[in-house]
Amino acid sequence: MKQQPGKHIHAVGGASLVSTLMNGHLVDQLRLTVHPLVLGKGKALFKDVEGRHRLELLETRPLAGGRVSLTYDVA
Repeated sequence: MKQQPGKHIHAVGGASLVSTLMNGHLVDQLRLTVHPLVLGKGKALFKDVEGRHRLELLETRPLAGGRVSLTYDVA
């Protein structure tokens, strides 16, 4: 699908989906929202991602409630 002409594919999901797509080299851009809350436990977002993936920061945007949107290009 990625090689076919058309618009961008937008996938919303958690750690398992992110890991699967990253491991398949199917992610060109990551958009993360950071919430100002520390839970002290939970599932790590990139725990199951294999290898290194260099990220280049493209945009930061403050959101309501102290949240921050971060957009990265995946190299």
